[in-house]
Amino acid sequence: MGYLRYSQNDYDPATVLFNEALESAYTARDTLSAAEALNWLGEVDLAQHRYSDAESSFCQARDVYTSLGNASGRIQALNGMGRVYSSRGLLTRAEESFMEAESICVQIEDDVGRANVLDGIGAVCLMQSRYSEAKECYAQALDSYDRVGSDLGRANSLSGLGSLAHAQGHYEEAEEIFAKAEGIYVRIGDVKGRANVLNGLATVHLAKYRYDKAEACYSRTLDIFNRVGDDLGRANSLKGLGIVQRVERKYEEAMKSFHKAETLLTEIGNNMERANVLNRMGSAHCMQSQYPQARWCFREALEIYSRADNDLGRANSLYGLGSVHYAERRYEEAESDLVEAEGICTRIGNEMAHATVLNGIAAVHLARGSFSTAVTRYTLAAGIFQGTGNDSDRANSLTRLGRAHCREDRYDEAMKYFEEAKVICSLIGHDAGCAMALEEIADVHLLERRDYDKAKTCYTDLLGIYSRMGDDSGRAYSMRGLGSVELLEFQWEGAEEHFSEAESLCGRVGDEEGRAEAQEMIALVGKRRERGAWRDITESIFGVFRDSHRRKTGELNQWQWDQSCFL
Repeated sequence: MGYLRYSQNDYDPATVLFNEALESAYTARDTLSAAEALNWLGEVDLAQHRYSDAESSFCQARDVYTSLGNASGRIQALNGMGRVYSSRGLLTRAEESFMEAESICVQIEDDVGRANVLDGIGAVCLMQSRYSEAKECYAQALDSYDRVGSDLGRANSLSGLGSLAHAQGHYEEAEEIFAKAEGIYVRIGDVKGRANVLNGLATVHLAKYRYDKAEACYSRTLDIFNRVGDDLGRANSLKGLGIVQRVERKYEEAMKSFHKAETLLTEIGNNMERANVLNRMGSAHCMQSQYPQARWCFREALEIYSRADNDLGRANSLYGLGSVHYAERRYEEAESDLVEAEGICTRIGNEMAHATVLNGIAAVHLARGSFSTAVTRYTLAAGIFQGTGNDSDRANSLTRLGRAHCREDRYDEAMKYFEEAKVICSLIGHDAGCAMALEEIADVHLLERRDYDKAKTCYTDLLGIYSRMGDDSGRAYSMRGLGSVELLEFQWEGAEEHFSEAESLCGRVGDEEGRAEAQEMIALVGKRRERGAWRDITESIFGVFRDSHRRKTGELNQWQWDQSCFL
């Protein structure tokens, strides 16, 4: 009866029934039944993320099984201990437990037990960025499950392989694998398993900038985890929603989601996932210029990752600290953080993360006036992204290369990079990347070439993209661009209408600087109508919009984009 309640996610009655079984076993001095009851109590506690209680039950069960010479029971208890340690971020202890269990499985030729343990070892290797070892573990486990016809085992191993493919930047492969796993979970009626794999699919959608699909997945899984009472699942869904909200510049909503997730993870003692959330919180603080709070989040996460030997997590936190120091113009510290992160990425062989960090290092060199070094780093990053088939991030690097050339007044070369990035993003349907490149093209036409017809066409196209994306901040920028062109062409009514709409949109999203810029432009419309000092007013128009361009497309905004490879 206890197992039936457990399989239905009805944990409180299951706990009562297993405790009754334990008491009965003690009374009858039936040590084997007592060990079995302890093992099941550990499973129930682990399912509810009560890690200390679960560890205690599994350890007691292991000791009893050992005294009885029961190898199969000992495997189950050690496997449970490994999963507890893995959840708590104690990866060395987790691997030791799993390896001990695997050794026993080999001795008694328990293929299914070994497959279960290999899934656990694969998860540890994945968290430590030991990708080849993780792949071997998951593949061996999947082969064993195929031979014995275990659908649940197959789905679990496929889910692990999907997470591995995502970590390596193989997003199409990850999506296919997650879809296979989801199909199995649906067929066998495993609600929690399906919700977990849907969260995996959501991370792929995020990495490919399909924010609407990612948000739909996270909202769906949050509802499922709320119904079944899974706090870890809830926290992961909230973290995902927070990431989507942060990317969409809905910072207040994002911080609420992150804080809820962190609170849940703190309560259940899952330090690894808490560190993941802290990194996202740090990024959100940084995008709002809340640098002390951002620094605290990144450092706290770095400490957790360091204790757990999670190299990719450490690189992520160091990258975040680099973004804070960059924003504070502490370039030497920023470069130190990023170079350390680069060393980690190179050592663990994570090309996606390496390319991302290269972009950050290039930004620092550019800020310090080292144009040629910055271009070299951006070019290396673009080449790595191209080699891994990641077109969206390749386009990002190309746009950055264009900006670097603009800094040196090399507008012809810059436009080639912007146009290439725009074409790539158009082909893959990446609206955000297309908009970023188009902004640069439009601003070069307006600010440097004074080609108002082409600028107006670009801003009109840009407005359409941002409207389709539902990005009010982007729409406001496009309208400021259109208004600037119309103001320069003496189209007073159109200019004032666009600036007023931009002011309203900026107010809606809480962009006070953008709102002030729109108000300044409205004031210039009045001055321009007076037909006095046109030359000075024209230069004022360019000055205001150039400031707007620098603020909107500044390098700091890229840290928000670039953390996709660390999700």
